[in-house]
Amino acid sequence: MYSFDPSPYTCENPAFTEEETINTLPPTYDAWKDSISTYSLELSRQHEKVNLKPQQCWWFSWMILRPFFQSKGYRLYDYDPLRDLSFHPTVVDPPAADAFGLYGDRSQVKSRMKPNSTIFGARDSLNRDMVIKFVDKYSPNHPKGSVELQILRALNSPSMRLDPRNATVPVLEFLDFHGWIFVVMPAYDGCDDYCFQTSRECLDFACQVLEALSFLHEQRIAHLDISHENIMMNHRGGIPKKFIIDEATKSFVPVSPLPEFRSTFPIKYSLIDFGNSAYFLPGLPRHKCFVTPLKDGRAHRAPEVDGRFKHDPFAADVYQTAVFFFSYFGRIIYPEVPGLLELLRDMSSVHAPDRISMSAAALQMRSLYDKLPAHDTLPRHAIEVEEYYSVPRSILRHYYEYFKWSVSQAWKSVLKSAGASLD
Repeated sequence: MYSFDPSPYTCENPAFTEEETINTLPPTYDAWKDSISTYSLELSRQHEKVNLKPQQCWWFSWMILRPFFQSKGYRLYDYDPLRDLSFHPTVVDPPAADAFGLYGDRSQVKSRMKPNSTIFGARDSLNRDMVIKFVDKYSPNHPKGSVELQILRALNSPSMRLDPRNATVPVLEFLDFHGWIFVVMPAYDGCDDYCFQTSRECLDFACQVLEALSFLHEQRIAHLDISHENIMMNHRGGIPKKFIIDEATKSFVPVSPLPEFRSTFPIKYSLIDFGNSAYFLPGLPRHKCFVTPLKDGRAHRAPEVDGRFKHDPFAADVYQTAVFFFSYFGRIIYPEVPGLLELLRDMSSVHAPDRISMSAAALQMRSLYDKLPAHDTLPRHAIEVEEYYSVPRSILRHYYEYFKWSVSQAWKSVLKSAGASLD
């Protein structure tokens, strides 16, 4: 029977020399990212049947790198691979009250993070919550590094960081362990940690996201993974409770009315995660910016992502953002926001050339926001993330757009058969 004692890997000294660590770490980014996920005792028992080795598990690389991160001033969160479904700080104290200008009461917060092969939580020397992300393994064949690393370096250059339009979570430090590259960022709360309550809150969110993406597109960066998981807010701390426990019945009872949250501080949203992004030379004409279909991604990805031909990643960003907005809040609030549904339709045509640009969408969304009544006069909702829905359109418009898309696909097939370049 295969047995596994996690204690050597969760202690401060994992009994690995630096040379042993170098020889043990996954040799490539993909190998690290694709490490086996096993979070609980039950899963570990299941894996025992195939003689799973600790070195194959996603958390192992982080455990043996503890001394390296400690030497840089970062104490990794604890993680018990046989029991924990999330990881938490080694210290029991709440995080520092002063943390990068983030709002929120941290006095009663118990910091935790969901496990992820490329992301691990840490505390710095000032007891602030941090996120450390593995972004690349150096290769002589790619001396500039991964696309994500190039983007993060560009966005965190002194000039770019000072640009007020740069709404991305800042990288505080780049760490290099013999070619394994990590970035250190402050820990923010997610944009979906509390529900949206009014159309004004929703459109403020939409305006900020569109303006952030418009800025990225100006820099020739297409995000290509827009979702609630990749949008953070300038808050770290306690979130109002939406439910309380009825002691008599031991059941959850909704809080009514819901406490205000987003209107209680000057909320700012920031983007993260450029692992699927595309990056082109600044100033390169848009008609020369194309990417190969991934045939993978989120449920609300643009249709051309699953196609056979290279496509415009910026147009794909616009489509995915529109479906994300409609699914998250648009389907609920569009009756009270004239023009919102029309804007989302213009962003989500199945025929990519018909979609408006991200900058045009940002301007139109800002115009809709400016026309809204005051926050306290608007209908109240409790808008949460659910499944994804297509942006509805008339049958005539649907078939017209689909016809144009079909013709373009057929024409590309003819050109490809004739040996013409489609770039």
